[in-house]
Amino acid sequence: MNCHAFSGAGLPVYKMIFKAGTQIHGASAAFLNSPAPLTQDPELAAKMQDYWISFVKTMDHNGGKNDSSRVQRQMWTRYTGNCRNETSFSVLEVYGSDVSVKADEDTDGRCDFLLGHFEKITN
Repeated sequence: MNCHAFSGAGLPVYKMIFKAGTQIHGASAAFLNSPAPLTQDPELAAKMQDYWISFVKTMDHNGGKNDSSRVQRQMWTRYTGNCRNETSFSVLEVYGSDVSVKADEDTDGRCDFLLGHFEKITN
């Protein structure tokens, strides 16, 4: 998982698990690139577009609110911390129309091992 490495390098990282519609890579594109009324789930499309518009405007998904959508959004927190403190590794999970923030299930002791041996692994 690259999120830990990028986060450890000081880069802003946000992780999303998208389980709406199909489960293929790029499945969120239909909700981001179509006018909200034309998608399968207009409410989800409005939320997703709001996150992306905020990110483009402010480099933060939670930044400038897109006033035209009038949707309520969950706070999408940065993916930071270390593997022993799992609560800091939170992900935005989109499951159907539901959008929630939860602890990352991919974080465990294996992550600590890899991060502890980073120099050896990269050489």
